[in-house]
Amino acid sequence: MQPQRLRQLVLTGARPLALVILAFTSLFLVTGDDGAPGGHLFALLCIYVVSRAGGTIATLARLPPLLGMLCAGLALGNLPVIEEHVGAQVKADWSSAIRALALVLILSRAGLAFDAAAFKRLRFVVMRLALLPCFAEAAVAAGLAAALLGFPLPWSFLLGFVVAAISPAVVVPGILSLQEQGYGTSTGISTMVVAAAPLDDVLSIAGFGICLSFTIESGSGSDGLWFDILKVPLEIIAGVAAGCVGAALLVLLLPVADVKQRSLG
Repeated sequence: MQPQRLRQLVLTGARPLALVILAFTSLFLVTGDDGAPGGHLFALLCIYVVSRAGGTIATLARLPPLLGMLCAGLALGNLPVIEEHVGAQVKADWSSAIRALALVLILSRAGLAFDAAAFKRLRFVVMRLALLPCFAEAAVAAGLAAALLGFPLPWSFLLGFVVAAISPAVVVPGILSLQEQGYGTSTGISTMVVAAAPLDDVLSIAGFGICLSFTIESGSGSDGLWFDILKVPLEIIAGVAAGCVGAALLVLLLPVADVKQRSLG
């Protein structure tokens, strides 16, 4: 190996290592025990660093980076010694808040790359893309669960809607990456998939809630059962109404003419 090539490889590996050491040192100096090994913030930083390293290794192996991140998370949460000092140190409420924040960022990124004209042209295709695969997967999974596992019918459909839900964290970044490379921009395919992914999840959640109402008795008779069934679509309608009200307020507070003037100025 040539000396120049060897020097380049050493520098390439030394820079991230130096940044990681600096990050852990700064965290310990600022936060104290929480930034030390066994602390909550130390565990979060370990998860971030190791997951990024796993994603980089998967990319070098020509695999999806998400696969390497998942393997890193499984290792940190299940290996005997590491799980005690890293995986078990992450608080449940912190983990829930971080997952919610990550989902918000992913959907916000999808909204910023959204093509309204393409969505208006393909709105019926988006509905079919969200409805048909969701219900078809739920029905097939429910049938297999009832036939092979002997599940009761409500529990089978409960499992079916769990399996049918897709992950925006997997679909949206991949579609946006293809969109940035110019794939599907003229036909609106990227906008169609990005719009159908959250809608698919909403339908899965609604179906799961309705099946859960049939599966678990509420204890308040038929009135309570009907209330549990109607609560799911009512929550969806309320969410859509709240979104429309928020959009109308933004239009009133920030008209399109003002936005164009500010962008030109």
